[in-house]
Amino acid sequence: MAQQAQQTSYELAKRELLALDRAAGNRLHCTSGKIWITREGSQQDIILKPGESWLIGDDAAVVASALCASRLVVTHPQSTKPRVAPRQLAASILLLVRRWQHRPLSGYPSTMLR
Repeated sequence: MAQQAQQTSYELAKRELLALDRAAGNRLHCTSGKIWITREGSQQDIILKPGESWLIGDDAAVVASALCASRLVVTHPQSTKPRVAPRQLAASILLLVRRWQHRPLSGYPSTMLR
């Protein structure tokens, strides 16, 4: 599977926070200033200086705080999965619709319709 990466750059003012949730595999790179990183469930904090980076290893919540005006670049790896052919996609949607069992709309009380 091919890997592609997308980068997002953040300009953080002093004491500004950036919260990242479910960010496993993302890389945080400090390009200027100083970034203080705290990870949920960890006793150790990380301080990034210009040119330093840190790879997020798991899905624990991460909070990055700027110790001074800073620039942080977050690299998001994205795997490119093979695309499903439109005909296969249409067939799977049709199968789901055929299996969908529900009461007719007229069977619901009118107070539930909004």
